[in-house]
Amino acid sequence: FQVSRGPVRDAIRILEREGLATIYPRRGAVVTVLSLDEVREIFEIRAGLFDVIARKIAAHHTPQYLAVLSAGVEKLQELAALEDDHGKYAEMSYRLSILSARNCNNRRLTNMATALSLQTLRYSYISLASKERRKASAQLWKDSVAALKQGDFQRFISLARRRIEESGKAAVERALLR
Repeated sequence: FQVSRGPVRDAIRILEREGLATIYPRRGAVVTVLSLDEVREIFEIRAGLFDVIARKIAAHHTPQYLAVLSAGVEKLQELAALEDDHGKYAEMSYRLSILSARNCNNRRLTNMATALSLQTLRYSYISLASKERRKASAQLWKDSVAALKQGDFQRFISLARRRIEESGKAAVERALLR
């Protein structure tokens, strides 16, 4: 790609800082593989962070955020119905999670949630591989949007946490079956 080593090294260091790569001296870098316990821990932390994000969104959200979230959830419903979505559902779910993180008005919280979401993205692809699991997740997203629109903030917060907890549980179960 006609790129010098410096920018490549910097990019790999960024990936290492985000927990996505592991650098071995004199051997190079590899994609970080997490143990099942680490996957559980990260999803647990993510659920807690998104609990806080959901609380902040419930307290202050804009009509624009709600419109984009609603459109995204409609897209999730379509993707959930496909026999093989080629990972597009997990990608859209990730984007909606990051949208929420960016709309919580707390930059540090957004950065932490984004970093952990990136670390678990590949496990989310695994957990959302089945049509049944995607449909269950899409229903949680749909119920969350309905709760937010109705002003049922406790339900909105609860569903946000449940969605991540179920994704983590499914990722661990699928990894155990591999």
